Amino acid sequence: QQANFSTKAGKDQLASIKKQAMNEAINNELVNKLASQYNVSVSDSQVNNELNVVESENRLGSSQQVFKEVLSQYWGWDISDFKRELKQQMLQQAVVSKLDTATHQDAQNALEQLQKGANFGALAGEISDDASTKTNGGQYPNAITLDDQQISPIITQELFALQPNQISPIINTGYTLEILTVLNKSGDSLHAAHIQFNFKDISVYTAPLLAEHPTKLYISVNN
Repeated sequence: QQANFSTKAGKDQLASIKKQAMNEAINNELVNKLASQYNVSVSDSQVNNELNVVESENRLGSSQQVFKEVLSQYWGWDISDFKRELKQQMLQQAVVSKLDTATHQDAQNALEQLQKGANFGALAGEISDDASTKTNGGQYPNAITLDDQQISPIITQELFALQPNQISPIINTGYTLEILTVLNKSGDSLHAAHIQFNFKDISVYTAPLLAEHPTKLYISVNN
């Protein structure tokens, strides 16, 4: 906002934005190729469901109108632009989830240990990928509310469906796999713990494609 692209700093900023946009376009094309190769897709209904979850917890502004105004003012987007970007993001997550079988297996092994009686806090301290909580038995540092902005809406929905000491199934947030437990509930808030498994970065899967089929950049030269 308020950028002046005629200045030296502005021109540098514009060049950085152009490079970022080009890299994103290349990445999206590689993701689309992987999605086609491995029969991965995201439907419009899945996108709408994702939006409904976020909206239900008041994470997109106080109303649809406010959300539309923010999209227009800061991004120059409308709702259809936002859905298109969200769908591409969800497709990338789905591709990683499909290909990263090792992380799924790690989460499944942990869940089976918990179901056999393993101590949740001890296991979190041993294997969780969340460095900020693993030293405290996987406990989130603060009480959690349903509209908590620091926690994924998928996680909060699952937590509020659990009873104290109940262990969740494996939850796929798109970026991580999570196993959750509620420690206690009080009114509209709760304390909880989790064991987190991070998916591999998409570049693990796109880099071989890029190496096999390097991109070509075409430029025009003005006389």
